[in-house]
Amino acid sequence: MRATGSTQTGTGRGRGFAVLATVVIAMLVPAGTAGAATVSAAYGVLSPHTLHATATTTGVKAKASVVIETKRTSRRAQHRVRARATLRKGTSRVRWKAPKSLKRATVRVRVVGRSGRQKNRTLAVGHWKTITLSGGKKPAPLAKVKSTSVVQLPVPGQQGTLVLSGAQNVKNGQVIALGVTDKTPDGLLVRAVHVDRQAAATTIATEPATIADVVPSGELDVNLPPDSLTARRALGAAAPSDRALSCTNGRSATLTGEAKLSAGLSLSTKWSGGGLFSLPKLQATFMGEVRASLGAQVLVSAEASCTLERQPLFPQAIRLATFATSIGPVPIVGIVYGQVYVQAGAEVKGSMRTGISASASASAGVTYDGKGFRPTGGITKSLTFTPPTINAGGSVEAHLAPAVDVRFYGVGGPEFDLSAGLKLAADLSPPAGEPWWKLTAPLSLGVKFRLHAWIVNAESERFTVWSEEPVLAQATTPPPGSSITDDGPSPDPLPAGIRTRLVWDSNTDVDLHTWNQDGDHAYFRDMDAIDGGFLDQDVIPGYGPETFQETDPESGNDYTFGVCQYSGENANVTVDVRDPDGQTRRFTVSLRGRKAAALLTTSPRGVAPYVDEDADWCNTSGGDPTALGQTTTGAFE
Repeated sequence: MRATGSTQTGTGRGRGFAVLATVVIAMLVPAGTAGAATVSAAYGVLSPHTLHATATTTGVKAKASVVIETKRTSRRAQHRVRARATLRKGTSRVRWKAPKSLKRATVRVRVVGRSGRQKNRTLAVGHWKTITLSGGKKPAPLAKVKSTSVVQLPVPGQQGTLVLSGAQNVKNGQVIALGVTDKTPDGLLVRAVHVDRQAAATTIATEPATIADVVPSGELDVNLPPDSLTARRALGAAAPSDRALSCTNGRSATLTGEAKLSAGLSLSTKWSGGGLFSLPKLQATFMGEVRASLGAQVLVSAEASCTLERQPLFPQAIRLATFATSIGPVPIVGIVYGQVYVQAGAEVKGSMRTGISASASASAGVTYDGKGFRPTGGITKSLTFTPPTINAGGSVEAHLAPAVDVRFYGVGGPEFDLSAGLKLAADLSPPAGEPWWKLTAPLSLGVKFRLHAWIVNAESERFTVWSEEPVLAQATTPPPGSSITDDGPSPDPLPAGIRTRLVWDSNTDVDLHTWNQDGDHAYFRDMDAIDGGFLDQDVIPGYGPETFQETDPESGNDYTFGVCQYSGENANVTVDVRDPDGQTRRFTVSLRGRKAAALLTTSPRGVAPYVDEDADWCNTSGGDPTALGQTTTGAFE
């Protein structure tokens, strides 16, 4: 058996069924060169000709300031600094009162500070943004509420009830906007619909509000690097049963290993013209980069049908990062959550083993142009594999899907996910010209964009921006020959009186053959040839059972058992043998080709088998097995 593709050594041992995975997954949104300073900015015009900007930085270690500067109007002119504020704990709020003659301006934020001997060196620069400075509608009025007064919160994104302690000065139509605190872990942005003010508490019926309600014109850039935003957990380390596959035939299966998750965010939005009674004009672009690697060993050593339904690796989504900024007095809150989903399954008649080492780097994004959503993205990959060992038909799969969900004020925003997996499929009776086994790596990259923070109920479908199933390797030789596997104690013991039972998985003609020590031979042409026992039936074709039943347990017969594929190309056979001590043993047999045969065992174990070496018991002109554990491969029709 040969395989096409590159290889990587892998190991696996043991009975039963196991999916053994060592997994490292990283989902990264790089903000630039590692260690470099970066700046994100939020801009907004809450009143004519007054521009508010909040800059948020990473990697700025020295004392620094943030300036708002306008773009030069000619080649000879310089960029002009319009306002300046000190950077404190990575954040600075700057306000520029623009001349009334300016209707719009192209601006950016720049971080300046000491670097070596230079006192006013540029440390980080934001993107240029063109902001409309006048002509927007009036913003909704803000209520002056402190987060310490919050007693009860409404469900994010839904109509609900907000309860504040004491008699609060909140009026109908006002918007309550709060940042991240112990009382408001996701922030809060709601509009008061009805206010019931009492001395002890103020109860407010609310509906969702949007950023555009309180900031009619603005731009937001979010650039979160993934530095230190990681979560790690071993699959099944704390509770192995959580990762157990559900299998038939009494088999067991587990998914083990380790996963590591990191995430970041890159988001740009621009809106204008919104107000109390109209929707804003909105443009938004989201891009994320996902990097994932997967190392897995897959082993199935006996007949099994197993599943692990899609389930989260972590008990709940991991809160990887909080993005909190503001536009003037309005807090903007975005939270990045991460999760990894696992899934596996197998439908196998025999034994299969393989492994994979895979890595992928993907970018996924969605653009909203005010009319509709347009996805973008692509993927690059590096895949190596362990050549499979196969003596069965069927398939095995294992998948890991890291996913990131970004929420504004607790309401869904951008989402992206990458699914990487391993799939081995084998067909022991393939059509001519097709491979009889194939090892593939299914990959899928998806993205979704919700804009509820700006326009209620505005969201895209989930776009599959990339999907493929590259072939890692496939057979270039015919299926292997016949084989016998001793599986030990049977999970399905035979009742008293039945010495052996034969079943198989294909619509072919497989026959059970039984001999006693005197050479009497019970099979389909002479089903009562042995005194004290008989073959119950000849099943033509598939799938059994055929049984040899003992009518006189005191006869003292020792038996030899064999199987023959009288017609057809392939069959995966299960034979259970009950010994005089009442114990049942199981054998799995692969018969390959018409007139393929196998001599299995004696009962009780250890007695000398009886076979007439000159006999043609499987009609192969004397080429039938004559030693226990021996098989032959027949002709393919």
